[in-house]
Amino acid sequence: MTPRSVGSSSHQSLLDDIERVSGKQFQYRSEIEFLMSVAHLRSMETLFSELTFYAKFITSAFTLLQRAGIGSEEVRKVATEFEVTIEKASTLTKTLVKESSDPMKHEFTTRFLSQSPAGLSSFVSLMRELSWIKNYTLDAGRP
Repeated sequence: MTPRSVGSSSHQSLLDDIERVSGKQFQYRSEIEFLMSVAHLRSMETLFSELTFYAKFITSAFTLLQRAGIGSEEVRKVATEFEVTIEKASTLTKTLVKESSDPMKHEFTTRFLSQSPAGLSSFVSLMRELSWIKNYTLDAGRP
């Protein structure tokens, strides 16, 4: 997938900075650029920021659930909140891409928003990478 939208050079620059600072490579770079571009074009940057907030929680909760398993009451509460937050993040993502005319939209929705184990796995991986954006903005003192 390749992004084709306005603002992509600033998005590329931001993602370059995040890779440099974090020492990590984006696996879903073009997909993230697509989301950023769609948010920019539709004046939904706040919604994208909210998505990165949820992504940070999803990433932390997923790591905890993988380590702890479903045993204690606290972990069951985290599992429930994880499910709720996945749904919120999925809804925000759908809202971002639904009006896009970019040909990337179909491939994106099929890969990340399908109701399947593979779709969920890809979505959680995408959320992990979106959390890097949130971490970067928090560390840099940006909104």
